[in-house]
Amino acid sequence: MLHPLNALQYLYCNDNALTSLDLTGLNALQYLHCYNNQFSTPALDRIYCHLPQRIGANVGEIYVSEQDQANLEDFVNSSNGTIANDNNWKVYSAASPMYEITNTTGTRSCDYFPPA
Repeated sequence: MLHPLNALQYLYCNDNALTSLDLTGLNALQYLHCYNNQFSTPALDRIYCHLPQRIGANVGEIYVSEQDQANLEDFVNSSNGTIANDNNWKVYSAASPMYEITNTTGTRSCDYFPPA
């Protein structure tokens, strides 16, 4: 749990074996690198649901993959990136070259997850 870190703007937790990530209370967060973990599609959607709302031109960036477009992981493809977009976050792959992931197919909403 990362609750006491309410001024945290950058979180790099990529290349671990995480299966979930609780972002509750991280209202200053702007950049999240969480690729190369063991997230399922529901776990990724839950992360999207807990991203803090960004306002106006202050867009957040979440990096959920390190794969190129042809090899994007199934759990990322089947997630609902629209949840993140609705909170003014862009979903990216950290592949070289980096690119925005805009074609996720998931339909799960945040109503699916009980409040943390």
